[in-house]
Amino acid sequence: MRQGESAFSYYDASARPAMEVYRNLLNYWLSALPPAEEAELVSRLRSTNFGSYAAALSELMVRTALTRAGRAIETHPISPNGRRPDFWVFDAERPSHGAFVEVTSFNPSGEHIARNNREARLYNAIDSLDLGGMLVGYDVVQYGESDPRLRDVAGAITGWAADFDESDPSDPPRKIFAFGDWQIEVMLFGRRKEVDPDAQRRTIGAAMGETRWVSGAEEIKGALEVKTRRYGNLGAPYVIAVVDNKGELTGGEANEVELVEALFGDEAYQFPGDDSGELRLVRQRNGFFGHGGQARNTNVTAVVLLPRADLWSLRDPKWQPILAVNPWAEFPLPRRDFIPIPFYEMNPERGVYERHPGHSLADLLELPMEWPPRDD
Repeated sequence: MRQGESAFSYYDASARPAMEVYRNLLNYWLSALPPAEEAELVSRLRSTNFGSYAAALSELMVRTALTRAGRAIETHPISPNGRRPDFWVFDAERPSHGAFVEVTSFNPSGEHIARNNREARLYNAIDSLDLGGMLVGYDVVQYGESDPRLRDVAGAITGWAADFDESDPSDPPRKIFAFGDWQIEVMLFGRRKEVDPDAQRRTIGAAMGETRWVSGAEEIKGALEVKTRRYGNLGAPYVIAVVDNKGELTGGEANEVELVEALFGDEAYQFPGDDSGELRLVRQRNGFFGHGGQARNTNVTAVVLLPRADLWSLRDPKWQPILAVNPWAEFPLPRRDFIPIPFYEMNPERGVYERHPGHSLADLLELPMEWPPRDD
């Protein structure tokens, strides 16, 4: 996928066998929806904004998984307080016994997206340069607000690279180019061993990533607070599914640590009030559910964390969705396995928040065991 290319355009046009499997899967799920709901989701999947694409895909995954688990679903139901969450999920034999489910995400800011779109033009212009098989490294030294002329970008880098027939991999030539208020560092890594004239040409061999402070717990908590304020007390069980569409979570057990910290408070060390000198590990009182018997947001029954907004990671143990039950919820779930994925629940006898097994989302969605599919 090229920088700035929409997810829909890439998946729709790619001739790779794995992409054909992906398209068929989504089309099959969409075909099971009522026509109006199918049209609405397809419209959002076609969005050039990746956040809109990912949100629509996440809703489709959640809905499909719950349906496969035997639940009936009403879309955009009217709640007792007049609000319309995404779904009312219930057992068909007992329609009044269910839960409202709202799917949300935390996303890059609009300013960040606009900046990335501007950078995509520069990146793609450099990536498509014909440097005679020479590979380059790419790094943004300073982000700008302007849109440089791509002809000037191509001329400056091509002219500079022409002075080097080969380069020393241990000390590659490098230069910082100023294009308006942008500064881009380019490094020459040497030529490809083989140049296939029929292959898609890519000139950038390595791109440096942006360093930033990551705080998954704060992002999860922020997304939950928004949906709690928006919907208030729905007079019934209320589950919020949160999707990381920003790349804040790092995978594995760290994802669940971030979720528990978001719900029950950040871990901190407390200095002793005596002469023992031993620090004590405690939780700060900033959890979304509360802590130490001080309950908050009791209108929210449970939280589902989807650590990635895609299908490809659903059989990777590092990126498994998890449900966390609010021990102080005003309206409990109709039954323990109502959303049958792995979950955390308070053990009142031991006073600890325990993890319990469940079905993987990949199994509920009936994904092939070999996933992602191979291209051969």
